[in-house]
Amino acid sequence: MEIGPCLDSLQSNLIEGICEVIIIDNGSKDGTLDEIYARKMGHFYLIESGKNIGFTKAVNRGIDKSVGEFVLLLN
Repeated sequence: MEIGPCLDSLQSNLIEGICEVIIIDNGSKDGTLDEIYARKMGHFYLIESGKNIGFTKAVNRGIDKSVGEFVLLLN
């Protein structure tokens, strides 16, 4: 599944100021970053690793940036 429809759904359903969306790009080469940049979602936080650092390390980087009490991982 492409990330575009997922981001569109999140954008139209999340409550700004209550929810945060942190996207970790783990060195994708399939146009994922273009999809993200095309949407210009100011309240999404993007972390680009530049290379595949593995699922666990990537998720931990995102969690380190989060400020909420709860975390939902959507892969």
